[in-house]
Amino acid sequence: MDKIKMKQLNCWSVVGDKLDVYKAPEQRSFCLVGKLDSGAMIKTSMIVKAEGKVITTRSGSLYVLGEIDPNYLKFIKDNNISYNKDNPIVIRDA
Repeated sequence: MDKIKMKQLNCWSVVGDKLDVYKAPEQRSFCLVGKLDSGAMIKTSMIVKAEGKVITTRSGSLYVLGEIDPNYLKFIKDNNISYNKDNPIVIRDA
């Protein structure tokens, strides 16, 4: 079995799926947006697992989180959202 290569994602933020008025807020799915080492901006598939700074997406891709997007960090702080730089993404069970 081939080892899956982990990609570093910098200037990252978490974004939600399109708002579905028939879906409860806790049922929304979330993905990452950020910049790869190549400089390419990407949007991942849905986040399915978060272990520290290592994130697994629905497609099976693995990302290690680098620097957070400063605007996203400001949003987190302005909205009193808990943030731990060593465990930045928490998956809540619906």
